[in-house]
Amino acid sequence: MSAASLTTTDPVDPVDPREKIFLERLADGVYDSVNKQIKERPTSLALLEYVGTKKRPATVFRGVDWANNIVFNDGPGKNAPEIRATMFGEIAEAVHGTMVSARGNHYEGNTSATFKPIDDKNKAKDVLVLRAPSLCGKETSGLWHNQRALLQDIISVEKSKDDASGWHPYYNVPFRSANTDNPREEMIAIYSQKKYGIPASAGGPASGGATPPTTPQKVVRAKRAVFDDGEAESENEEEAAVNKGVNAPAAPTVSQTVDVPGSDKVFLGAFYDPRLLEDYGGPLFRFTKSMLRQLDHRRPDNTLIPPWEHYSAFRPGTLVVATVSIHIYTFKSDGPDRDKDRKIFQLEAHTIRVLDESDFPVEKRRIYIPRHLVDQPSSGADYGVSAASDSLTNFVFTPRKKRSAPVEPGPEDEDDMDLGGSSGDGASGSGSAGSPLKRRKGGRK
Repeated sequence: MSAASLTTTDPVDPVDPREKIFLERLADGVYDSVNKQIKERPTSLALLEYVGTKKRPATVFRGVDWANNIVFNDGPGKNAPEIRATMFGEIAEAVHGTMVSARGNHYEGNTSATFKPIDDKNKAKDVLVLRAPSLCGKETSGLWHNQRALLQDIISVEKSKDDASGWHPYYNVPFRSANTDNPREEMIAIYSQKKYGIPASAGGPASGGATPPTTPQKVVRAKRAVFDDGEAESENEEEAAVNKGVNAPAAPTVSQTVDVPGSDKVFLGAFYDPRLLEDYGGPLFRFTKSMLRQLDHRRPDNTLIPPWEHYSAFRPGTLVVATVSIHIYTFKSDGPDRDKDRKIFQLEAHTIRVLDESDFPVEKRRIYIPRHLVDQPSSGADYGVSAASDSLTNFVFTPRKKRSAPVEPGPEDEDDMDLGGSSGDGASGSGSAGSPLKRRKGGRK
């Protein structure tokens, strides 16, 4: 099915703009090219084995428990390197758990007595909840679900070991469900590296050798409005936001500005003024030395995405690929009851690359103020280094074509569209012969 066959002059209902990009990905062979790359990478999460069989030996191994942190490796033995697996998916909405904001996944407590600010010891991270790509075919769907199956194998084995020892901790797994009434846990959460860190010049760790470009580029600088922390006044009760917080006014009086760094200042290892984030500020932040870190997050053309552009780059509907490490963190309860301990299974993303951008609207962020801190000013200054990790620069894929006219499939095209029943995903009709997808892991039929 060609891209041209997706357009028509017949009087049909217009395609939902949120669905249009998925139809274009299908027609342009984006999913087929992603499938090919995933199947060719030995470290793809969908191809890895934890339990193993005679024909498919284990390729992921449980590492040593160091200070209640278990890292999974790509070989047996305590000296084996940690595994960096490649996974893909489509970013889901915030209602499903995606957190892209100045505070990230930080939990501040729900009372003044339990309040935990974001200070120089913070470990705030963004969270991307990934789902199977929309309107993809059987091959892409099979690869997606095998990613989840590998993680389920790890969780099942870990739980079996704990049950055998008489230990029954609470398990916090990386799965999310789109339907809370009938949860299926079909989505996977991945965590970024820490959003903030202390530069080496201020006493933080060394940058790992990252250096800026030797020849600065000529850039045009823009200005972004920044407000004093004291200006983030609370709204009235009727305008309070969801969860446990309220939003600051959308447009308080501008008191100062901060330069948006040009492209010559964006490089791995760079630190930035956190006020560049539109929702940074208020009494939640208590920084004295910490600054915003440049993580290894990239656009389709492999250029770095600066943190203040994450709101747009990681909006729902975006197709991404990431290299992740697999961890289990154990948190012991204060009392003697070991069954109140917690085990947190977490995927940490070292590199995230956008494969296809989304046309969904960008959510407007506002400064978050915990409800129990309303009217309290912040303290501290107004305002780790990510070394280059497993590269995704050689992840070659077919980009979605640029279009000026809306995509509106006619009735005669709908019968030709195979949105889940074919062996391939795109117009080329590529099959799955010889692919490693005939065996479903984790109980998937």
